[in-house]
Amino acid sequence: MGEESQWENLKTNVKIKTETYLKSQDATRKEIRYYIGSKNMTAEECLKISRNHWAIENNLHWSLDVIFKEDKSKKRVNNVADNFSIMLKVILKLLKDKQQTLPKRISIKRMRKRAAMDSEILNEMLRF
Repeated sequence: MGEESQWENLKTNVKIKTETYLKSQDATRKEIRYYIGSKNMTAEECLKISRNHWAIENNLHWSLDVIFKEDKSKKRVNNVADNFSIMLKVILKLLKDKQQTLPKRISIKRMRKRAAMDSEILNEMLRF
């Protein structure tokens, strides 16, 4: 079988060039991303989907770094970093869920500190 048969349902083939300013490095990074799909889409639709994806990804990364200092982590052995990343995402979700139930808005960073210092608050967040 030729390569053509692997792509028989291909309807969309998009190339997106990005340019990102990295403030911490005072530099600009350029990337090219390719997207393929089995649905007919315009370039504008593909761009919107791509931007939404990266906005979610960047927001999650920012939250994990600000709240848990994930970028400073020295966990590098085997799958330890991946396991901790999963745990931090679960903890972040629990904190965000708890934040929604509070009458007064408290930052997630502050809620994390309160849970660390008070086992009753921690148990309530974990729903024990």
